[in-house]
Amino acid sequence: MAGKIPFELPPTADVVFQYLFSSPGADNGLKCFINAINQSAGRRRIESVSIENPFNVANFAGQKTSIVDINAHDNEGKKYDIEMQLIDAVGFTDRVLYYWSKMYSNLLNRGEDYEYLCPVISIVVTRFELFPQLADLHNVFTLSAEKDPSVLFSDQIEIHSLELIDEKLARLGRLAKEGGTAISSSFRTGWTTYSTAIAKRRRKWIH
Repeated sequence: MAGKIPFELPPTADVVFQYLFSSPGADNGLKCFINAINQSAGRRRIESVSIENPFNVANFAGQKTSIVDINAHDNEGKKYDIEMQLIDAVGFTDRVLYYWSKMYSNLLNRGEDYEYLCPVISIVVTRFELFPQLADLHNVFTLSAEKDPSVLFSDQIEIHSLELIDEKLARLGRLAKEGGTAISSSFRTGWTTYSTAIAKRRRKWIH
């Protein structure tokens, strides 16, 4: 019987990640993902999100990338740079900071006042261990005082890392069985939404 052969698309594949969260109609899935991150970090939920770099599968054919950027902004004007990295690379954290600085520096046009600057939030999802010193799967980095981390130099920078490695995923599962935590419940909900969206969009690729 003629037809296309179904194939599995892992949710952590970079092209799938970008297609799911930045293709036309992906706004709601992206909002759910960002809200899952915000909930686990104790941040306020967003009401809406707009994608700034819509992804087209046809345009992706033949391209080869190791890091995928999804650029968006929410209803409060905050900007988001979301990246999926499958393989560890030398200087990766420096590159994340560089990408953040590029986005932040592009917020103003010549002659505009600094009051028009808005927070830029980077969310980095990796399939390798980024910070072995930290036990949690989700960690948040801000610009704070060494002697008192509750004092922020500025609230304009925030970097989230999600390390999807077996050890940290297993720990998250154990926490959920023991009664759950903010991160375990929100991540589980967000990942379920993510997986459901993949299943729906995968059918579009197959048919």
